[in-house]
Amino acid sequence: MIEDQHNTRGDMHTPHAAERELQIYREFAARLVSLNKEDELLWYVAQSVVGRLGYADCVIYRLERETDTLVQAAAIGEKTPLRRQIKNALRIPVGKGITGAVADSHTPLLIGDTRSDPRYIHDLGPPGSELCVPILHGNELLGVLDSEHPSPGWFHESDLETFKAIAALTAAQWAQCRLISSLRSATKRLRVAEREADAANRAKQDFLANIIHEVRTPLNGISGCLDILAETGMNDEQLALIARASRSSDDLTALIDQLLDFSRIEAGTMQVKEETGRLETLVEDVRGAFTKQAARAGLNFNVDADIAPLAVRTDHHRVRQILFNLTQNALKFTDQGQVAVTVERRAGDALVLRVCDTGIGMTRATRERVFGRFV
Repeated sequence: MIEDQHNTRGDMHTPHAAERELQIYREFAARLVSLNKEDELLWYVAQSVVGRLGYADCVIYRLERETDTLVQAAAIGEKTPLRRQIKNALRIPVGKGITGAVADSHTPLLIGDTRSDPRYIHDLGPPGSELCVPILHGNELLGVLDSEHPSPGWFHESDLETFKAIAALTAAQWAQCRLISSLRSATKRLRVAEREADAANRAKQDFLANIIHEVRTPLNGISGCLDILAETGMNDEQLALIARASRSSDDLTALIDQLLDFSRIEAGTMQVKEETGRLETLVEDVRGAFTKQAARAGLNFNVDADIAPLAVRTDHHRVRQILFNLTQNALKFTDQGQVAVTVERRAGDALVLRVCDTGIGMTRATRERVFGRFV
């Protein structure tokens, strides 16, 4: 095959050959966008570009960065007696041999007679002439494009220009292939991490649900016993203690309910039950629940709901829960001044429920940490 190439050397520079070469470049450019894997790209360049241009020998080296070594990745001619399998695949350190020198210097070499070049590394065929071009993406070396011929002086400057053009087109798509490969790997890792996170969340939710169930069962028993005790003729002091214990039991039950709610929110299973009700009743519940607590703390507690509509459609249980939690927090972290709960009507049917206080407040970073995942 190499002898045939040598005999038809002149045919590579006829007008017909130039037209054919241009057609091969057009097909190469059109095909590039569909070559998204490195191996597919390199074998296509060797077989369908260099081979069709009339060169009987070609080896494309890939740079192995971990070892700073050039590895034969695709080829035509004697190097590939079987399809896409390289015979006697060489590994050449960067800086060694003609190929390694090109990789090291990022400069192409056209060697007219490799028999007298001490850098020549023998592969399969006899030495003769060699053309070697770096494949560069910017200043980054991706590999080397190499071709040999047993006849000294066989390669011309026109061959060098041809190989430089092929290397430039190859480099652009090669870099794209690596980017696509990195994105695929990152996507795969993200999917694995997402599955692991989902599994961990499910395990956490199951654990939390089981623990809450185990705590709630004896707590219900305690509440029932306290109710029975309150009806057994206790004196006022004993009834006061029972009432305090009942309130603590109710508080603990409410805390457990909130833990369940947080678990449902994280799992995305929280259900909102809309119903029509009186918002002013809800706001008055807040007033009644916290007025005494505010007075004991020496705080002014104002509830302004004069503009609240007669009825609204919402999940009243959740709105009540939110208002109670915000008000409780405001009273807890306010040492002096006031806490105010207001209802403000906006355009259309929109309402804004606001809890304001003169407490210590939160920094922007703290607000982002607390509320970020709910926004």
